[in-house]
Amino acid sequence: MRVFIADHNCPAYDIRDPAQAIRYFCFLIRIRFTYAPRMRAQFESIKERFQQRWKAKDPSLDWTMENQREGNPYKAAHAEYKAQYEEVKKMHEELEAAQRMREEKLKGNEQRRDEVLDSIQENVKATDGEH
Repeated sequence: MRVFIADHNCPAYDIRDPAQAIRYFCFLIRIRFTYAPRMRAQFESIKERFQQRWKAKDPSLDWTMENQREGNPYKAAHAEYKAQYEEVKKMHEELEAAQRMREEKLKGNEQRRDEVLDSIQENVKATDGEH
């Protein structure tokens, strides 16, 4: 079984650079002496309850993607996503149809405008020829 954990905005250190090596060293010390004891204390406070949940095969502890896909929350969320996607897809198609109709209407208005302008120009030419 392979587990992939993704994160973003993680600090990166180039330990060939002495300043960055010191920053990395400070980061490790902070984890060791500040965060690790806090996490251990928090875990110790819930350890017994966690072990009971683990032995009872509590589904909330199934954190692999495979387990999550088999669970109802994932299936419900996936079904909701599909429904929303179909709704948005339908709205998008309606918007595209409305845009096409608008463009056709504008094109028709431009043609009528050109016809009116041509008619006016012909009338002007005709009246200029009379004078």
